[in-house]
Amino acid sequence: MKRVLIIDDHETIRIGLKTAIENDETQRFLGLTSRIEVYTAVSGEEGIAIYKQKTPDLVLTDIRMERKSGIDVIREIMGIDKQAIIIVITAHGSIENAVEAMRLGAYDYLEKPVKIAELRKRLRQVFSIIQQREEKTRLVENNRILTEELKSYFSFEDFIGSSKKIQEIVSIIRKVAATDSSVLITGESGTGKEMVARYIHELSNRKSGPFVKVNCGALTETLLESEMFGHERGAFTGAVRQKLGRFELADEGTIFLDEIGEISPSTQVKLLRVLQEKEFERVGGEKTIKVNVRVVAATNKDLREEVKAGRFREDLYYRLYIVPIEIPPLRERLGDIPELVDFFIKKHRERTHSSVKGITEQALNVLMSYHWPGNIRELENVIEQTLVFTSGEMIDIKDLPLHIKSPLCDEKNLSDTIISKFSTGMNLDDFISRIERDLILKTLSITANNRQEAARLLGLKQSALQYKLSKYNIEGPKDKES
Repeated sequence: MKRVLIIDDHETIRIGLKTAIENDETQRFLGLTSRIEVYTAVSGEEGIAIYKQKTPDLVLTDIRMERKSGIDVIREIMGIDKQAIIIVITAHGSIENAVEAMRLGAYDYLEKPVKIAELRKRLRQVFSIIQQREEKTRLVENNRILTEELKSYFSFEDFIGSSKKIQEIVSIIRKVAATDSSVLITGESGTGKEMVARYIHELSNRKSGPFVKVNCGALTETLLESEMFGHERGAFTGAVRQKLGRFELADEGTIFLDEIGEISPSTQVKLLRVLQEKEFERVGGEKTIKVNVRVVAATNKDLREEVKAGRFREDLYYRLYIVPIEIPPLRERLGDIPELVDFFIKKHRERTHSSVKGITEQALNVLMSYHWPGNIRELENVIEQTLVFTSGEMIDIKDLPLHIKSPLCDEKNLSDTIISKFSTGMNLDDFISRIERDLILKTLSITANNRQEAARLLGLKQSALQYKLSKYNIEGPKDKES
């Protein structure tokens, strides 16, 4: 519910303004879903008292009043809240008083007699500002909660992983965070591009501002333009109220444009203008809006190839490609899996009501033997799923999903294997024998040659496994027990 305070020592003006604001037509004009609560005061003293008690969204105050003038009211209210929105009401010919009021912090002024159309226009502008503030506050609070949650597991100073490539990325993040340069993050889906963007924001001098994400690949061209730049009421069918765009909401903060390679040519033109001029207009609007935003973009496409194919503007590409960060797929940084697993166990343990404290070496070997097509996102899902079904304090091989334990049975691996083997002229019996031998070798590898555990995972008796080891001439420790 929006709150408006009217301060005026003339009763007719107070009643007239109150009636105009509470009018149903005003309600429809503003597109509000709840009524405006209006308070009135006959003097500056009473107005200040009501302001302290009710903290209204907007104050309408006369300039000339006995004892405490409108100028005095402005000084006191701005002393209480520097973000207070005040509109002064002044008689024709007293514009110099309005100028003084705005110098002290008033938002705007209205001349007497106040025209309802002008009043409604000011109300719409003010409520738009209030909406923007509320959405920014919500975004900042959501970012704060997420940041605190992540900090409870690790420091933003330490990116998860000790591999050489990850440490190089950490070095780039720390250097670029101190600047306002655009960043282009590339990598396969699920590699952690959004997390890198959040690190850059959190380590920058913009960390107290909003971090706003836009998924460019999830929206149609029309919806994406509205999402990014906002729209005015009536700009298109269904635009029943003004909407602030993500660039506006990200002012003084960071905007993360995920899947940037999916945007249309016309949207690319508008985005290029924002990057170059730091300004734009809402859809259906004429007012130019200036913003101070740091842009971080991400894509799993090769934008250089997209440029060559004419699907992505070259000038936009170079605007984004100021600082490139390429994140390797998880299969190229398997050594980081132990740290990632430890992080995800801590992250999801409480939410899944799990008593798990860690993972066995054998289970970890299984995870490090898998090819991870879904990258870190898939690993996190596997760990969360495993926590739900694990009853003990340590994740063991038996707790892992079947497709992780038997990577040779993975659909993609199997189809690739079939194509490659049969293309060499191998017959069915030979192919099945090769698959069986490879699966036994893989299972022995992930169990560190523990034949008892390998037989259990393969669903074989130990004698049957021993027969197959002899059949395929597989050597190794004969009686390593668990």
